Amino acid sequence: MPRGVQFTPIPASKAYLLRLRERFAPAWRLASAFPLECLCFLLSVWLLPLSG
Repeated sequence: MPRGVQFTPIPASKAYLLRLRERFAPAWRLASAFPLECLCFLLSVWLLPLSG
């Protein structure tokens, strides 16, 4: 672990997670509307480098 790096306190990380959730809210709504399509897309993106 590099020196000078310290753990952020819980409230700061909680605010960061909330901000992250707000930023990805449209994508999250899309994913919840089309879960299978998103799952297939993620799987294809994950397997694409492996298939060469």
